[in-house]
Amino acid sequence: MAWSGERREGLGFQFDWTRHINKHTPTPARPLQGGGINGDVPATSVLSPDREGQAGDSLGSLGWFQFNWNRSRFRFRIWVHPRESVLGYTGRQMLRLVLGFIFLLAATPPASANYALGTIAYERGDYAAAYENWRPLADRGSLAAQFNIGHLYHRGLGVAQDLDAAKEWYLKAASQGDSNAQYELGAMHAQGDGVPRDYAAAIGWYRQAAEAGHSKASMKLGNLYRDGRGVPQDDEKAAHWIVKAADQGEKSAQIAASVIFSEGLGVPKDLVEAYMWASIAASRGEIFAHAFVRAIERRMTPAQIQEGRERAKTWSPRLY
Repeated sequence: MAWSGERREGLGFQFDWTRHINKHTPTPARPLQGGGINGDVPATSVLSPDREGQAGDSLGSLGWFQFNWNRSRFRFRIWVHPRESVLGYTGRQMLRLVLGFIFLLAATPPASANYALGTIAYERGDYAAAYENWRPLADRGSLAAQFNIGHLYHRGLGVAQDLDAAKEWYLKAASQGDSNAQYELGAMHAQGDGVPRDYAAAIGWYRQAAEAGHSKASMKLGNLYRDGRGVPQDDEKAAHWIVKAADQGEKSAQIAASVIFSEGLGVPKDLVEAYMWASIAASRGEIFAHAFVRAIERRMTPAQIQEGRERAKTWSPRLY
């Protein structure tokens, strides 16, 4: 893949990318003498942006720079005409800035690039490549990579499904405070997924995640208090966690919050608040919400309906 462009002020660039080279170890960017790789693109063939057809005016060309990573070869070249001004800098000053930026990139630790490559591979469905990129980072203690490796083992993506390994990696991430890992551990215990069903343990993991701002964990925690699983049944605590999830934008929690306020379950009955939550859920595509809106409207005065609509218009998700 190749990309090139130029600016009339005297700045130009070229970039290309080749997959499946036989290089497995990342190497820093470096200038290639001779202006090309295997002589395929001589540096003198690049035309100065401001004098097309006169290769000799490309006096500011840096030549090709190469970066090998994960069986990919990235190359780029930037040139500036030394006698032209670019962004207020002379060509030679711009070259110094570009060189400094290149060497800064070369000194950047590779972990973030590896993580990004794993994410790209995951999104295109190449789970084995995602695992290959994330696993070394997980072994070195990367919280996000540890969660991702747990997820791959949990779902059997790119590796054989292994619930014990999934739990191990989730535990590593959860111990560092990862709320997604804490949520998954709560779900595993609540469902008996790879571990004995244990609602008390699920409550503990869901609570940690919910306190860290995980909206789905707040909803699950509220449901367990509502149903009295793993804890004594408690409508007030159920309402607290479910409304918190609704306030964070969890659509299913918004419907549940509508029921809570319309029936006064653990909170004072409030039809305006109930109508607000049902309206918000309906506006966000929750399929049962419209029926809730119509049912609540029949119990409200026109003034209450108007107030509920105004509250719904001004609502926005809260971050905890």
